Amino acid sequence: MSVGAGTHLSIGLVVIDAYTNNISIGERCSFGAYVTLMSATGPDNSVLSEHPEIQGAIKTAPVVI
Repeated sequence: MSVGAGTHLSIGLVVIDAYTNNISIGERCSFGAYVTLMSATGPDNSVLSEHPEIQGAIKTAPVVI
């Protein structure tokens, strides 16, 4: 994750990038409390992960702010 100069990250920020360094935050950004940034996800043990329409929604992509 890269963070630009003058950016404020508040309490409770959660970043999930699966160690891919896919999250970039520019300069002078501000995040409120308890924000979650996700660039990677995957199926869990939920039965929803077995549905074709859900499988197409699971992907990994960069997050650029």
